[in-house]
Amino acid sequence: MGIVTHANLLIGEDQNALTKRAHELAAGVVCVHGGCGRCENCRKARLLIHPDITVVERDPGDAHLSVERIRRVIPEANIMPTESERAVFIVPNADKMTTQAANTFLKLLEEPPLRVVFFLLGARKKDFLQTILSRCNVIEVSDSGKPPEIPEAAEAIFAAFMRRDAIGTANELLKFEKAKREVLEPLLNGLYALFAKQAATDVRFASAAKITAEPASQLRIGLNFGAGHIIGTLMVRLNRLIM
Repeated sequence: MGIVTHANLLIGEDQNALTKRAHELAAGVVCVHGGCGRCENCRKARLLIHPDITVVERDPGDAHLSVERIRRVIPEANIMPTESERAVFIVPNADKMTTQAANTFLKLLEEPPLRVVFFLLGARKKDFLQTILSRCNVIEVSDSGKPPEIPEAAEAIFAAFMRRDAIGTANELLKFEKAKREVLEPLLNGLYALFAKQAATDVRFASAAKITAEPASQLRIGLNFGAGHIIGTLMVRLNRLIM
């Protein structure tokens, strides 16, 4: 889930969650540290003022992304980024492209400009051309109102930690700040297993496994710690390893 390629398709029913996730991933692309949360690139990305992050909106009055709008993206995407190594184009409602627009965008994916990353947003994979799907890294985004499936959630936190993405790690953990014990305990156990598997390769993972094992053990023996406390502590301690 956390891997980003030159063409990425974010799928989910919650448009707010899709937009939020796209901007989090975009911040990780323009930041030289993969989303440290502290540098000028991250600050500008957070404020939605980064010059190398472009949101491709529908033209006023249009119900769909028109071919004319997509054609204007082509020269924009061929301009070198100004402040970062790569430029990012976020395309909300990409599933609402006209057929002609989708075919024009496909040409961009077939011959992608240098130093450009695309994030296409849509509700369902079946609404996209198969030729676009086959060229995209598909990222499933859960609704913001409910936690994702536990295996996917643990892998998402682990992936953000692996790429030293402090913002991404924090945001994935915060999805569980109000989770019940029966949700939180399997999440912690899954995280521990992922960290422990890599512990021999990097001392960071050994430390992360130990950090994750502590609250899991506390829950097993019945200590009464709230999810907010556990998630907050984990977030701080794991991000210290990233920084």
